Parts: sequence; structure tokens; C-alpha cells
Amino acid sequence: MLGRAIQRVVKGTPSRGGQTAGASLWGRVRDAEGRSAEATLETPDGYLFTVLSALASVDRVAAGGSPPGFSTPAAAFGPDFVLSIPGTDFRRE
Repeated sequence: MLGRAIQRVVKGTPSRGGQTAGASLWGRVRDAEGRSAEATLETPDGYLFTVLSALASVDRVAAGGSPPGFSTPAAAFGPDFVLSIPGTDFRRE
């Protein structure tokens, strides 16, 4: 009965006919002298990105490529780790 109730309430990701929408993340930083820099990170669909980045993280940990204990992916694998995920691109503006 609980399973049927969950199925009525919880919906999966919508079908997009094989096409997925990506995500764009934009940021700007400014230093004390007023200089600024902007960049945009483009990623695949959030669900796909989550799977790909989790698998890439597991691969690196299994290969001994991370410090022991808790770390963010960037701290464990470096700031360019996100760019190793297929479908991810970075642009400075």
C-alpha cells in the first residue's frame, strides 16, 4: 500500500524524447581594486550531470586519487575536476 501511495505522489524526471536540457551557471568576482572577471559553466542536464560526476568521483577514489576523509570534489580532485565531466564547458567572459 505504501508503495502505491509513493508512486501516486512521487514523479520521476519528465520524458524529453531523448533530449535533455543543460544548465548554465554564471558568476562574477570583483577584487578590492575594482577589477572583475566573469565566467559561465555549461553542464548537461542536472540528473545526468549528477550521475556522471558521481561515477567520475568513484573512479578517482578507487584509483587512489583522493585524500582520506571528507572533501568536496574540487578539494579532493582539483578545481578542474568539473571540466572532466562529459558535456561540461567553461567560458571566461
